[in-house]
Amino acid sequence: MDAESWSPTPLTVTRPACSSTSPALIWLLPGTSMLSTEASSLRVCPWGTSTAMALYRAAGGAEGESGATVYWWNWWKHFWMLGCERHLVRLIPYQSDWAELFQQEALALRRAIGDQTVRIEHVGSTAIPGLDAKPILDIVVAVRDMADATAFEESLLPLGYVHKAENDRPGRLYFVKRTADNRSTHHLNITELGTECWFTHVAFRDYLRSHPKARDGYQGLKRELASRHQHDRAAYQDGKAEFIKHVLSLAGEGRILTT
Repeated sequence: MDAESWSPTPLTVTRPACSSTSPALIWLLPGTSMLSTEASSLRVCPWGTSTAMALYRAAGGAEGESGATVYWWNWWKHFWMLGCERHLVRLIPYQSDWAELFQQEALALRRAIGDQTVRIEHVGSTAIPGLDAKPILDIVVAVRDMADATAFEESLLPLGYVHKAENDRPGRLYFVKRTADNRSTHHLNITELGTECWFTHVAFRDYLRSHPKARDGYQGLKRELASRHQHDRAAYQDGKAEFIKHVLSLAGEGRILTT
């Protein structure tokens, strides 16, 4: 289908189709409710932003129009940038907005956890500029005492975090936040400063931030594994294990700097 054959007929969509390279674009046409996500309020355009906006204007939308245009862009950016289907490996290019989204989440976490909070760090691939990542924010929080898991469960539940005790490890409590349609948006590790959990997350991030060649090598590995194991996240994770172990061995000499 080309742009000339497209017509603005309402489409029935439950969620936008996405890929790591050319996501569909979705916007609201004039006259629709800004807060509506009904199928009749959405149109799908599988081309670039300039074509989408040209079609939007042709359908009666103004480029500077308040409301619909802005809402479309913010809604789509949030959908595409944050949230991955469970067990699916979907990589997207690094998004600078991830840093701001982390800052917003860190503020909410600090308020929820209170005086127990020691440090909060953005880790994982979304914290490394230039690196493709699953659109999930990985966060590690160092607390004064992590012994009372129930207290953290109660504090974090209002933010949408669920304790996944089956994924706990010695020195780590693991929480996940998901959307209403079951896409993972945040992975949260509660630990204490200086633990193995803290070191592995922070040291790995810092090493790749300061060593572009290592980051690029990780990029190539991630892309290869994602193409081979799109529907097998466990195999994807296993395929990265040796690389991560190697980087952590290189970062080991600077361990004292990360604690």
